[in-house]
Amino acid sequence: MLSTYPFSPEEGWLSHPPRMIRVGDIVMASSGNGVRQWHPDTGGGIGIVIDEMEMDDGFFMFEVLIENDVYWFDSIELKLLEKE
Repeated sequence: MLSTYPFSPEEGWLSHPPRMIRVGDIVMASSGNGVRQWHPDTGGGIGIVIDEMEMDDGFFMFEVLIENDVYWFDSIELKLLEKE
């Protein structure tokens, strides 16, 4: 059987793949995953991505401006806020 990318909203799948976070995007910071606390003081904070950096392992870190402070977050610590 040929494997295809799920595409039907009726089947409960997204009609398009989620896109990567980029400079200029609006994001929400997570305070942790229940096991590890990343930035407890920024949990639920909304900010704008002002810089990005690819690490040696291929993952990205994002510099985010939240209110008047700047923080560096790993991609798993952020949720992209966009209209779906």
